[in-house]
Amino acid sequence: QHLGATTINSDEIGRSMMQPGTVVYDRIVSGFGPDVVDASGKLDRVKLANIVFNDLDKLKHLNAIVHAPVLREIDRQIQQQRSRDPQAVVLVESAVLFEAGQHRRFDKIIVVWCTPEQQVERYMQRSPISKEDVARRMAAQIPGEEIVCWDPATDTFARINLQDDPVF
Repeated sequence: QHLGATTINSDEIGRSMMQPGTVVYDRIVSGFGPDVVDASGKLDRVKLANIVFNDLDKLKHLNAIVHAPVLREIDRQIQQQRSRDPQAVVLVESAVLFEAGQHRRFDKIIVVWCTPEQQVERYMQRSPISKEDVARRMAAQIPGEEIVCWDPATDTFARINLQDDPVF
């Protein structure tokens, strides 16, 4: 950002779209029931996470509700930046880019990697969750040490194990 790039955080967009009064919120409550709503009327994200990270079909259902609206908002923000400045550099931060099959949407992809231990520590600093809950969330992602690199010219993938070859 300090070099002039605009950063779009997909997690922040997703959280804002899960607020009461939004279509995404309504669909989540409809799909997962009133038990995922806390006393103040907001989504109980811990309860919802416990449901979806213990059942991959439910995680897929949640992703089907959330991903499309988030992607539309990302597209809207990118277009807004490009209309202001056609040469704008726009970075999109996304934890599950490959898992969501959205890697083809971007011109370039930069992968930032940390060890599984660092990942656990970062999760636990952000949220008051147990190591077991962190492990379930991490299991739904491609292991950080096995990054999938995509070549847009050939539309092919290569797996690179960063523990064996940390520089590519």
